[in-house]
Amino acid sequence: MARRPKDDGTAFETMCVKIFAAHGLLARRLALAGSRDEGDLELHVNGLRCIVECKTREALSAHDAYAQAKAKATDGTPVLLAWRRLKPLTEGRRRRTPVGTLVLMDLPTLFRLLGREGGGAL
Repeated sequence: MARRPKDDGTAFETMCVKIFAAHGLLARRLALAGSRDEGDLELHVNGLRCIVECKTREALSAHDAYAQAKAKATDGTPVLLAWRRLKPLTEGRRRRTPVGTLVLMDLPTLFRLLGREGGGAL
């Protein structure tokens, strides 16, 4: 039986928290908060609190998804978008399999995480 997309998303969020923790980073899933929902995960990097929005799907408009994630986060909080791309379903396959995972951010966020302020949009 195929899993629901929501279950895949929850499993991906949990996997991200475990991977971050395995690399010595403090991360936790955030509870849904309705209109005050900031994102899926809270991640701390070099003393900086970040919000991570996790998406697991076949196709994604990265710029649009990132803009939506940034709009949900509180002012000034760095935002990362983790996208686990899935292969399209083909005849005979009932489960989508992952192709790979990308973590996306804008340049100012990258420079903040590196401990360097600045860096404008390209």
